[in-house]
Amino acid sequence: MKKKYKWFSFTTERENAEINVFCFPHAGAGASIYAPWGKKLPEKYSFFPVQLPMRENRRSEEVPAAMKELGRQAAFDNADLFKSRPFVLFGHCFGALAAYETAVTLQKEFSCSPILLITAASGYPHIVTGAADLDSMDREALVEHFVGLGYITREMTENEAYLDFFIPALKADCGLVHKYEPEGIRVNCPIYAPYGCDDNSVSAETAEKWKDFTSAASKPYRKL
Repeated sequence: MKKKYKWFSFTTERENAEINVFCFPHAGAGASIYAPWGKKLPEKYSFFPVQLPMRENRRSEEVPAAMKELGRQAAFDNADLFKSRPFVLFGHCFGALAAYETAVTLQKEFSCSPILLITAASGYPHIVTGAADLDSMDREALVEHFVGLGYITREMTENEAYLDFFIPALKADCGLVHKYEPEGIRVNCPIYAPYGCDDNSVSAETAEKWKDFTSAASKPYRKL
């Protein structure tokens, strides 16, 4: 019988797996975006898409007030699973920061570290200056703001049900980024920081700075 988890959905668990892979989604998204991935991984991996609060089957739960607290909750609630075998943490954009903070808590509180942290399409942990005041915006203004940032397309705005589902979580996640105050702790694992050639939000310089957050090694990679 397949196990049920609070923090993970669409899992692919293999009894003889050698490595667990945990994937944190981008802002506003749920674990379902990773649903197809598990079956594509080799048999040596078990796959755990992370289900954050305020989306899908956790829609009624509030997102923590700070990025560090989000990582702390993920680490404490799942410490036994993280320690059960070697593991990789993958995060996309916002999810990369959540994955990093999870790694920090696991290292500090449980002497446990991933064998690799992958921070895809994400700048290094830093304080965001000049961030928009999302709390002062009504839904129409929020929609236009996120369209302008490229987080949602104009076509998506025609689907009211989608906006009702997606905008609150997206606002909450972006709020965590705007209020983020990283401590700059170095994790004990290597960091791999891939980003796309068409990604205007991440540059070679911002990807390269992930090296300051590991005591092992980091490697930025630009998709050609």
